[in-house]
Formats: sequence, C-alpha cells, structure tokens
Amino acid sequence: MPPTLKDIASRANVSPALVSMYLNKNPKSRMSAETRQRIDAAIREMNYHPSALARSLRSGKSMTIGYATGNIVGTFSSFRTQMLLQEAYRFGYQLLISLVPFYDYAQEQKILNSLLDSQPAGILYNLDLRPDEETARRLKGFPILQLSGNNPAYNNFDFERQTSFEQAIELFSREGKRKLAVTIVSHYGDWCRCITETCWKHDLEVVYIPDTIANKPNSLCEMLSASGADCFLSYSSTIVAKMLHFCEQQKIIKLPSCVYSYTLPSDYISHPAIRGVIVNPFRESISECMKRMIEMINNPDGPIECRTLSTQFLNVADLARFYNTQQEDPYYEPILVVH
Repeated sequence: MPPTLKDIASRANVSPALVSMYLNKNPKSRMSAETRQRIDAAIREMNYHPSALARSLRSGKSMTIGYATGNIVGTFSSFRTQMLLQEAYRFGYQLLISLVPFYDYAQEQKILNSLLDSQPAGILYNLDLRPDEETARRLKGFPILQLSGNNPAYNNFDFERQTSFEQAIELFSREGKRKLAVTIVSHYGDWCRCITETCWKHDLEVVYIPDTIANKPNSLCEMLSASGADCFLSYSSTIVAKMLHFCEQQKIIKLPSCVYSYTLPSDYISHPAIRGVIVNPFRESISECMKRMIEMINNPDGPIECRTLSTQFLNVADLARFYNTQQEDPYYEPILVVH
C-alpha cells in the first residue's frame, strides 16, 4: 500500500497538518529548517507522491486540460499534440488527450461529454464543435477553446489568412493565371470564404476540390486537367507533394503554379511549380493558444473572443531561408527531415 500523509508525519515526528502545509508550500506555515529536512527525508525514504485527485478535491481545481482531436498519426498532428503537452506542463497542467478515430463526427458528442465527466480545468477542442442541447448546457461558462473552429458561441483560436491570400492570388494574377483550383474540407469554413472573396477581386475563376479527391493524386490530376485550372492552392503540403510526385512518375509536364500552407520543416517542397507558401506560425500558435486556455481557466466568466495569429506569405527565395532557419532551431529537431 502506498504511504499516506499520516505515514510521512509519523516518520518525521510532526503533525499531518504540518506535512500538508509543507507539501502545499503554504506561506503561513512556520517551521524550522531542521523540521523541513525531516519531512523531506521522510518523503524521499518512503517514496511518497501526493495524490493529484486529492489535491484537486481539496482545491476545487483540476490540474488537467482536455484535448479532443481527430488525428495524432501525421507529423503535424503528433508534433502539435506533443508541444501542447509540453506547454501545458510548463503551466503546471497535464494534457488529457481524447481521440476521435479518423474524425468520426458521430463519436464527437460522446468524447466531449466523457471529457466533461473527467472534470478538467478546461478543454482544447480540435474538432467540429456542435453540441446538442444538453451538452451545450454543460458547456455554459466552461473554459472550452476551439482550435480552428467557427462556432460563434464559444471561444476560438485560429490563423488570420486574408492578407496572405491577397498576396498569393496577386502573384497568380501577375503571372496571367485565370482559374484557381482550391482544396477544401468544407464550403462553409473561413478558408473557402476568404479565397472566394479574394478571387472575385482579381477576376479569377475558382474551382473547388474536396479533400476526398485531393488526397488521391491521380483523381486530383484528372480534375485539375478537366477543369483547366492553371494555378493551385492547397491547405496541405502533403497533397501538393503527392501530386507533384505522381506527375513526375507519369511524365506529366504541364503543371499548375502552386501555393500551399506551410507550418513545419517537413512541409518544405523544392520544385519549379512552387510559387510560394502561406506560413502558419507554429511555435507562436502553441504558446498563445495555451496562454489563452490558462486565461480562460482563471477567468471562466470572461467574454467570448476569437483570437487570431497572422499568417505570412513567402515567395520561393524567402521560403528557402525560412526553412533553413527552422532546420537550425532545436525546437523543430524531432521532426526534421532531409529533402
């Protein structure tokens, strides 16, 4: 049986209340250096570890943050999960990860309620937040932060892409491009809306390619050819890389000019078809979204806000320099790949 607080007190010959004050660093506790040393020695000798659950019950505050996501397999998803975990730990919290297998929307409601049952201090939600009436009631006043969500009833953290879209589409326009193909997950997200509005300004026709097609390079190339698109914008570097590799294998020479979203050094693509990238600031997003989460935990009655970080459009030369900088940064060392 693991040692209890009373066992530590008995070993150190002090009261349990004094041990509790020592463990919780109570500023009102007054004890001699010799008493502190006895308590510390008893803790080490008996290999005592305070119960996180007991502490939560006493303080009324859980030291866990829930994280609901649909994928931890890919490079980006797994690295983001790892860095969110480390950032939470820096604030004294543990990350409670709940995975919805391959974005099974039917399971999201159960996952969300299961997380709420675990009574975390807050929840980072990387899924489609559409709670039913009962779950919405449970969430009222609860610190839940959407990552890239768009439900206006809840706090949100996302990237601001409008300026980057303007620069990318201006580049296509200067090259004389007339039809832009865009990969999308949904017709209703900000990604689709912002690109559509920007293309209208520059008199560019838009062709939407759902990710179910875009993730199959042969189907993507067929749709690009059939649509007559002469430029291509994708939210995924993987989609672009697979498409270019397929074209090389099939000896397809006529390729659209490409721009894609870039986040990690694993996204780097060196190819004549690449015209630039839209950089999502990864490290800053991890830091800022966790700061926002802690802020919401400490002030659950605060106003609902949509916080954003600005993206940056980089041309090919600037992208190469940016990639080299990331390669030299120890922060990204776990995922560095050779291109």
